[in-house]
Amino acid sequence: MFRILAAADFAMGRVSSENLSQQAIMEILVGDMRNTKHFVDDAKTFKSIADWPKVTLDEDENVLNADWTGMALGGSVDLSWLPSAMRLFSLRWNEMEGTANLSHLPKRLRCLYLSNNAFCGSPDLENLPRELERLDLSHNKFSGTLHFQTIPESLQRLHLSANSFSGTVDISALPESIHHFSISHNMLTGVLDLRGLKSTKNFGFWDNKFEKILQRGDN
Repeated sequence: MFRILAAADFAMGRVSSENLSQQAIMEILVGDMRNTKHFVDDAKTFKSIADWPKVTLDEDENVLNADWTGMALGGSVDLSWLPSAMRLFSLRWNEMEGTANLSHLPKRLRCLYLSNNAFCGSPDLENLPRELERLDLSHNKFSGTLHFQTIPESLQRLHLSANSFSGTVDISALPESIHHFSISHNMLTGVLDLRGLKSTKNFGFWDNKFEKILQRGDN
């Protein structure tokens, strides 16, 4: 009951996550997941987050990491409820669905792994945390167009393969920090110009609908 009321109040602007404990925030975060057996006791009461699997707390009991890869959690998640101190969050291989709101992620988030689920909609890549280093959205049902003009300068790995992204793509704005980048297995079209590619060492772009690919050295 607390989770429902808190989520509703937040949506109406009456409650901010800053007013809630880390325990309450994490309970809200998992509240729309189908399988919460990892987080509750036999009486279906939430355990202390210190006892949740693969959750790391700092000395002040702020949540830093939650690596829930392959836990068959299912359902949906509102990423705007990620704790403000969180550095790493992984939901890989979890049968998740619904949209993934990337517009209000924690400012200090370094790694976000959402691959191999059924997330859909058009992810916001224009308001990512400025300290983000790794973002994996591959193997989902994301769609829409891709814009990289405001990608954080800190980003090192960006995986967007095996989705339904469409339209043209301009990679000239990718920061020099990126050394792994994949847009393979989408529905991207137009001309892919690789001539302005900076320091990307591992770049995947196959299985799209590009009309032409301009390589370094092409005029």
